[in-house]
Amino acid sequence: MAASPDAVISSYIHPETVSRMRARLPDTFWLYLRHGIANKKNSIENAGPFDAVCVTGQHVADFFTGVGFFPAEDVWITGYPPLDGFMPPANNSGQGPRTVLYAPTFNEYLSSASLFGTRLIQHILAAAPDLQLIVKLHPETYGYNRKVWETWEQACKLEQRAHFVQDRNTDVLSLYDQADIIISDFSSAGFLFLATGRPIVLLTADEASGDHDRYDPDGIEWKWRDMAEEVNEIDELTPVLRKILAGRDDYAEVRAQRRRMLFGDTLDGNSAARVMEKLGQVFGRNSP
Repeated sequence: MAASPDAVISSYIHPETVSRMRARLPDTFWLYLRHGIANKKNSIENAGPFDAVCVTGQHVADFFTGVGFFPAEDVWITGYPPLDGFMPPANNSGQGPRTVLYAPTFNEYLSSASLFGTRLIQHILAAAPDLQLIVKLHPETYGYNRKVWETWEQACKLEQRAHFVQDRNTDVLSLYDQADIIISDFSSAGFLFLATGRPIVLLTADEASGDHDRYDPDGIEWKWRDMAEEVNEIDELTPVLRKILAGRDDYAEVRAQRRRMLFGDTLDGNSAARVMEKLGQVFGRNSP
């Protein structure tokens, strides 16, 4: 408040807090830089108090303008800045040990970590004798459901090929270059993995649609489940992974289409620069 900034760029501040702060900073420009891409019934609510919102591509821009909440000029197609530094290495092509990244969400009814439990570890590792597993729980899991966090942490200690990411500040995107496959559920991590072009497995428990606070049938986390191998029963997971590891990728074409829809041509490492360029235009400058 004392700084009285020209602009505030935020990936998440509670809408009520933004409204209170705006009342005391009437001349400040508020820019929402989304911290994820799944809707979970609150993406519009979170962006609502801001002057403008940054989105990954035209498809997402159409969603924000289509609901009538934002005029087109206040929806900025910038790409996703956290992906600016991501450069996927060459495909493993079956050479050497393969790695699965497991990155679930934390919401009680949506999180496969709680709905399926640590049995997932054995079903994943059973897919290949040298398969490696990285478990990256959502950082909110630690505070939201400490028991789930600790149960997974202990379970991974019992498996030599399972690595549990203990540092809650670790960016899940920093793990993408190690992953040949991602397993997720309704987390943005699974959909951001489209940037890699690699296979995706999405876990969908029967109870998932029961989270009425986060169940959004129009969100990509539900509408785009056709881009991945969708697993509803835990016993289906091992054969699905074996098929992918053997080189059968049934969803590559759909993923490529969804990748274009989500990111367009913004995966060029310049998303942050576009954010600052647009912000500079707000203040009447050619560059920030």
